[in-house]
Amino acid sequence: WVGMSHLGLRILYDIANQKEGVWAERAFMPLGDMLALLREKDLPLFSLEAKRPLCDFDILGFSLQYELCATNVLAMLELGGLPLLASERSEKHPLVIGGGPLALHPEPLADFFDLFALGDGEDLLIDLINAQRRARKHGLSRHETLREMSQIEGLYIPSLYASNSAGAHIIRRRILPTLDKSPHPASPVIPHIKAVHDRLGIEVMRGCLHGCRFCQAGYVYRPQRERSPQDVMQVAETAMGNTGKPL
Repeated sequence: WVGMSHLGLRILYDIANQKEGVWAERAFMPLGDMLALLREKDLPLFSLEAKRPLCDFDILGFSLQYELCATNVLAMLELGGLPLLASERSEKHPLVIGGGPLALHPEPLADFFDLFALGDGEDLLIDLINAQRRARKHGLSRHETLREMSQIEGLYIPSLYASNSAGAHIIRRRILPTLDKSPHPASPVIPHIKAVHDRLGIEVMRGCLHGCRFCQAGYVYRPQRERSPQDVMQVAETAMGNTGKPL
């Protein structure tokens, strides 16, 4: 109901599902009544599309928007059938990755995540998927996979730094140079229920030049980038034609 309206999730969901051989699904923290029912019936938290338990995926990604998301992350891991601590997960468990604004100061959550994605996720997501597929093809272990992924710009793997097996180097966040022609869902999924933002969303700008001291987004999404009016109109016309949704 709330998560379906997040434009960042829609963009990454579309990027992943446009890639051949990849199927991204969505799962959200349930409200209290559904949470109680899952626990009463001893049912795992599952994806919307194929009703798969979270523990059955290759990669499990969390969008970390605010500090208050932390408890929801732990609840979803528990409900999804995964050990809370990354150190207790085995080869059968998915890699748990966190991205979004909160990932830029990850240490309070570092014990629970296998890796963090820092910065803009459009190109980073593709690099992550390709690395995971190469690791599966070559039969790499969980630890070996994480070591390979540590070479990708923008990925931080806490366990490798804790053991100093990644080598000391600065993790730099990924920055998408321009929004023009950048990926944007032309056929976003239309929910069967009324979402909070029940309309077509288009990102026209990322970042802000004002730099207000109280504004998280003004710092996290620097530098400011704008989508050209022509690109905005093209995205809008295509998406409106595919969905019937208003702006």
